[in-house]
Amino acid sequence: MGHPVRLSCPSRFAPTVDSLCNALSQSRCRMDFLLSDRMQDWLRDVPTKLRDFLAMGLFYAAGGSFLGGLGLLVYQALFWLKHGTWEPITVFVAIKEFLPARFMFWLVEPSDWIGMSKLVTYALFCSLWWVLILFAVPLIYCAVAVARNEKVT
Repeated sequence: MGHPVRLSCPSRFAPTVDSLCNALSQSRCRMDFLLSDRMQDWLRDVPTKLRDFLAMGLFYAAGGSFLGGLGLLVYQALFWLKHGTWEPITVFVAIKEFLPARFMFWLVEPSDWIGMSKLVTYALFCSLWWVLILFAVPLIYCAVAVARNEKVT
């Protein structure tokens, strides 16, 4: 803290600013003495706590995705057992309300990027239950990597 502080201020405030800078530069007024040891330890652990929080969030998201897919499969199976017809619940059915009209029109009649339109159409009309179950796999992988403090490759 031995660095000189240069502030541009009116001369009538100069003695006050100088005395404040001198007080802050002395060891008795440093910030590390203002914080308790317990607070310093807690602040030192913040990156670890954030990493743990992220890992747990990814684990919960993976669990929710897997259980959601499994629940949807059970619902479709029970519907089939009761009515004798398989009710297809696709990704498109789940997100169609959020898709813009221009995107929907491009899916129906693409004028360019025709191959991409076919791939997106195929992905949107996959069964939602297995997409949710498969989505849980990379979430678990990322959660384990974050928990171990490794790079996700």
